[in-house]
Amino acid sequence: MILTTEIILIFCVLCLLHTYLIYPITLKFLSRNKTNNSNCFNPNDADLPFVFVIMSVFNEESIITTKLDSLLISDYPQNKLHILIGSDASTDSTDDIIIDFIKDKPAFSFYRFNERRGKPSVVNNLAKLATEKKTATSLIDYSSAIFILTDASVILTASTIFNLVKHFRNPDIALVDSNQIAKLPFGKEGVAEAEKTYIGAEVILKHREGLLNYNMLGPLGGCYALHSDFFSEIPENRLVDDFYLTMRVLEKNGGSINDLNAICYEPLPSNINVEYKRKRRISTGNFQNLKNFSHFLWVFNIRSYIFWSHKVLRWLGPFFLLGIFLSTLGLNFIAHGIEFRVLFFVEVICFFFIPLLELNLSKLGVHSKYLRAWRYLILMNVALFEGFINFLGGVKTGIWQPTPRN
Repeated sequence: MILTTEIILIFCVLCLLHTYLIYPITLKFLSRNKTNNSNCFNPNDADLPFVFVIMSVFNEESIITTKLDSLLISDYPQNKLHILIGSDASTDSTDDIIIDFIKDKPAFSFYRFNERRGKPSVVNNLAKLATEKKTATSLIDYSSAIFILTDASVILTASTIFNLVKHFRNPDIALVDSNQIAKLPFGKEGVAEAEKTYIGAEVILKHREGLLNYNMLGPLGGCYALHSDFFSEIPENRLVDDFYLTMRVLEKNGGSINDLNAICYEPLPSNINVEYKRKRRISTGNFQNLKNFSHFLWVFNIRSYIFWSHKVLRWLGPFFLLGIFLSTLGLNFIAHGIEFRVLFFVEVICFFFIPLLELNLSKLGVHSKYLRAWRYLILMNVALFEGFINFLGGVKTGIWQPTPRN
């Protein structure tokens, strides 16, 4: 009994160490001396592919003008760029702002959907409209068209679109993610600082995964390019559509990479409750995708190693934390060793005392980025656990409330 409990404890610790420490180190080692795709278009190539920007919006009045401006200033050839915007029954002034903005701008098309159905349905509709445009005329070569899927909150630079699209000269590449740089809200960083650190680390991991035979597993989702031939209809109840599309690409033997030069910016929420709700929704969607793509786990190649290490073990993190806590508690009763009492005391401090301390200090206006980062990590694992419970209860719709914009 003691041996079994000790094995559970060691197993849970090793799984957490692997996903958060060992995997990033081994990935850095495996990707050393490897370079990103070099078979790229040049800016002046006559055969640059046509690009459809696809964007679903819902109540984005505070940021939509900035987003549209960032698309307007793109240095990608304007005769090869069309922006499709779909409003998921917005109830604020988003639609009016868009309609006014795109007047006399033929590169923009706006569609209002009067019934709210969720982002996946809007993206599916816009992709269908783009595909119909591909087959409706022979005046422009749409055969190799690229879809850029982007959120209203993510602001592009002038070169973002080209740096995403240039890789599609390589026929092995089907999806390219951007370098999404998080922007802290001025004067009230809150949990945003911890999230910024997390996103920065994720971008590096994704970039290095792409160096391993184009095996990046999932973009950050705010702005990425997808070859139109690899687009798959997204289930209407899907909560994390970007990962779903990436895994469908990999099923079709398409390559997936990240380009660090394809820079874009996204403001982060400073409120930890807002961020918790976002993580909970993403966590529910993660388990949806795990169910769909579990067959990737049993192939035993570099892709399955990445999937296990970067995704699955991290998604199972709350269960490993629970296993550590319960096994240590059990060892206190059955083994009676002083080392288990010390370990259990440390766990209580880490899992409960530190998060509660940071919460109360922040209410008093006392802030420590290290305490906040630890509380962030614990709460995000709680969000993963709640997301799993929501997944077990069934997800009937892809409708969710966007994060408030800063």
